[in-house]
Amino acid sequence: MDTITTVPIVNVQPSFPSVLQDVLDGLIPHEDVWVSCYLEPPVHSKLQAVLDESNRDQINLITKEGDAQIQGDSHTKSSFQVECRSLGTGKTTVITPLQEYSDPDVSNPRQPQRITAFDVSPDETQFAVGHLDGSVYIYPTTPVPFLNEKYSPQTIQPAIKKRGKPHLSGVSCLQFFPSSRVLLTAGLDFTLTIFPAEPFHESPQPEPQRLAPVRIMRSHTRSITAIGVVAPGKNVLSASLDSTVKIWDVPSGSVLSTLLSRSPVLSMAVGGRVGVAAPMNGSGAMAVDVPRPQIQPETENQLALCGLQNGTVEIFDLRTRSSIDHSSTSGGGLSAIAYSPTQNLFVTGSMKGIVAIYDIRGLTSAGPRPLGRFKRNSAGVEDVAFVTLNDSGEGSTGTIGLAIATTDGLPYIAGLEGENPRVAAELVGVDCDSIRGVRVGNGSVWCASDDSIVRRYSVS
Repeated sequence: MDTITTVPIVNVQPSFPSVLQDVLDGLIPHEDVWVSCYLEPPVHSKLQAVLDESNRDQINLITKEGDAQIQGDSHTKSSFQVECRSLGTGKTTVITPLQEYSDPDVSNPRQPQRITAFDVSPDETQFAVGHLDGSVYIYPTTPVPFLNEKYSPQTIQPAIKKRGKPHLSGVSCLQFFPSSRVLLTAGLDFTLTIFPAEPFHESPQPEPQRLAPVRIMRSHTRSITAIGVVAPGKNVLSASLDSTVKIWDVPSGSVLSTLLSRSPVLSMAVGGRVGVAAPMNGSGAMAVDVPRPQIQPETENQLALCGLQNGTVEIFDLRTRSSIDHSSTSGGGLSAIAYSPTQNLFVTGSMKGIVAIYDIRGLTSAGPRPLGRFKRNSAGVEDVAFVTLNDSGEGSTGTIGLAIATTDGLPYIAGLEGENPRVAAELVGVDCDSIRGVRVGNGSVWCASDDSIVRRYSVS
């Protein structure tokens, strides 16, 4: 499918939840908020938030300009339905953050230390962020309150944290091992490091705990852009602007194999071979020959899907260590990629804002053809992650969606059911700061942005 569908944008004033909370608390009698809906033509509206005359626990949103309408959810204060009737796009779910994590040492509003890499541990007990100066911080998470009684998000400034500076320049990638107790980092300085990430048990301390790497791995000749953890942490993968994908042996810190790509690698996703037939094209190359026992059986059952700078996807079979497929140019370097073996789908996001959906079972000698492509504007896609939608709004239980991080600071969730993609939910609260990373787990979507704040949204 060569057609690119344009999906609408619904943007709500970033301080929207704080305004509602101030009105509910009686700090102000009423306040205006704006809503903008972008398609053709764009629609800009202004609504007034005011307490209901009879039910003082209810806030009414009265349209003053434009035709946008906002309706709250009776079950939660973090989800709303927005409709711009003149566009005829139906209702769009708007989700506000449940939690906002900020560290005063790095999130000064006047000069925040921009987050360049982000990950949440599989057990969701901690998260890690990397910065332009090469530093890495690990913070504990806080459980989400069972009852969300406030419109404004829970603001959290962690009293304990861990800090290391493993890289000479910006941190490009972070990934926890499956155990949630080890962290893999990569940087623009061509280096990989491994840190311990044991749970937080200590009491608050004035200074962060120091992190020291237990392994430093060097072999790439240009910046590392993507990493992957396979074989329960015994093997890791790295991809780079030097047009290689390397398989590493963690215990020794050595390179087991180097796969050569057709173009510098911007993104990579690693997953099982479910639904994939035998290799079709053996055009890849292995630069280092090592004893096969060091490459774990679990690793050999994996595929590495690489988004390349020339706008194509190259898929490597880690069993044969060769390229088995190569797609045609899709428009713009592929800055993001995600793979869901259970759904037999993979998705790419480009620097030009185009998201393309593929069925991994459709690999042919001519390369995969997208099931569909869509975009909102020309803002680049920084990260994508598969998410299961609930039955709120227009979605249905079990619907497959995509959490998408973009450089325009307007993250959203796209619904993938049917032939036409749609905006299943807008994730609001960010004020024009680029979103650098998105993670999904246990009914939550996490976003890290240039204002050095990590936001947690509920999609359950």
